[in-house]
Amino acid sequence: TSCTMKHWWDPKAKNGTAFTVDMPTYENLKYGPHMRQSLDVWLPARSAGMKTPVLINIHGGGWSDGDRLGGIASMWPKCRKEGIALVSISYRMVHDARDAGIKPPVKACLDDAVAAIEYVKAHADAWGLDVGRIGLTGGSAGACSSLYASLQGDCALGIRALLVHSPQTSIDPKEMKEWIPNSRYGSHAFGYGSFKDWLEHRADVLPWIEKFSPAGLLRACT
Repeated sequence: TSCTMKHWWDPKAKNGTAFTVDMPTYENLKYGPHMRQSLDVWLPARSAGMKTPVLINIHGGGWSDGDRLGGIASMWPKCRKEGIALVSISYRMVHDARDAGIKPPVKACLDDAVAAIEYVKAHADAWGLDVGRIGLTGGSAGACSSLYASLQGDCALGIRALLVHSPQTSIDPKEMKEWIPNSRYGSHAFGYGSFKDWLEHRADVLPWIEKFSPAGLLRACT
């Protein structure tokens, strides 16, 4: 007997919340050597010879927490109904990057988002995906990663749509303070213990900020 459902437990939800989701068509595929560099793929039914659009989910959690199955229980049925393939990725966290000596730590998270998308594109023919119709979704840190990937030079990844919520549109502490005066989030992404330290040392990491901050990348495109 084959199992068609996967159980997932969210310990952060009030009193804990159990979900069941369809088993992925392809589960725990590796797009890199690290244990977190993996993804799941759900493919909808399709007519012979027809290619499907694909939505790639990048989970949130401050690049420090979260799970790629979070939200899939509600996301996949909608995608399946509309004939859209769904991919959900895991990626190296900030603490994984620190352990590996990667600077700034957020580089690992953002590099993995790009690598996962490239992996999906490389397997598009085998999975019947339309690489001309790739969308990205995610919340918070996952939304920032989605924005970053979509803004690579000359839209190199060919992202056609974004559906993000609560995004980190800037990871520049000076800009964040100008936009939201009580900003205090994000220092861990650049290896600092506090927002104050990050802001005081902004000049030291400005080249990284310009390379990774979605707002800066967007300005460079205009």
